[in-house]
Amino acid sequence: MKTWVCLIPLLAFAGSTATADSTSTPLTNWSYTAANRTFEQYADATGKMLCDGVVGGAMGKTVIFQGGTIVINVALEKPSVVMGVTVHAHRHNGNYRLERWTVETKQAGNWVTVGEGKGFWGAFDKNDHTLTVEGLKAQTDSLRLTFYTPHLLSTSEIEIFGAAAPAASASAQTLAFQKSEDATVREVDTDGDGVKEVVLENRFVRLIVQPDEGGVCTSFVDKRTNVDLVTQLDRTYGLLRDQLWDPYCFFADRFYSSKVQQDKNTASAELSTTGVGGIFSFTRVTKRFELQKDSPIVRVHWELQNE
Repeated sequence: MKTWVCLIPLLAFAGSTATADSTSTPLTNWSYTAANRTFEQYADATGKMLCDGVVGGAMGKTVIFQGGTIVINVALEKPSVVMGVTVHAHRHNGNYRLERWTVETKQAGNWVTVGEGKGFWGAFDKNDHTLTVEGLKAQTDSLRLTFYTPHLLSTSEIEIFGAAAPAASASAQTLAFQKSEDATVREVDTDGDGVKEVVLENRFVRLIVQPDEGGVCTSFVDKRTNVDLVTQLDRTYGLLRDQLWDPYCFFADRFYSSKVQQDKNTASAELSTTGVGGIFSFTRVTKRFELQKDSPIVRVHWELQNE
């Protein structure tokens, strides 16, 4: 029998990645800032030129940034699932060259690169370029676009595509917080489907874990801000989903047995299941959630056995 054990400390501030539930459309009412200088006659006097719907490289229609690597910070009107970004850039002469550009989203206070696009270099036969990065599926309220250019960037419009961020799961919306100062664990049907979920909670955070389909964490609420840090696409998606890549084994549709324990300082829940078919019939994954009374940190211990 082979056993692999790992311990992962999970802080109460985690990012999330999601897919929009509705059709991706241009996001509006966002604002931007950039530290790079602009030519006076090609400056953005209104602060809205890059999101006013006007595309074109004519004088008065484009903003020209100077200074090598150029960074544009975008603040969205509200949290959204960003699916793609399109930049309308222009080459007025051979001095306008772009090696590449990247899209970053802010997740849990950190900038995460979610996409990269090609630029333009060398001889050219057109002045107007539509640069696009697609398939991002990142939930955020802030983006950072970085353009790697020797000196100049001319752009008339930036389009950000996506949809409003999904609402918190129904179970998270309807389940009231406990008022206990202790760390607690309970098994309760939070969503009315007749199956009990596991709920770990203290005065800082609350987790809802779903044993019947994949043992995933479907809700992780920071009680101090009332923000749910999990966006659930369906019942098999969430935090801490178990999956092996090579050889491939998918546990998200498996039933996990559960065992809960609690004392005056610690609440815990242990979930366990096996794989299906062939060698995976002998593979067992076990994970143990631990929450202390006076800490917002959830610790998760994994054990993977192959008998």
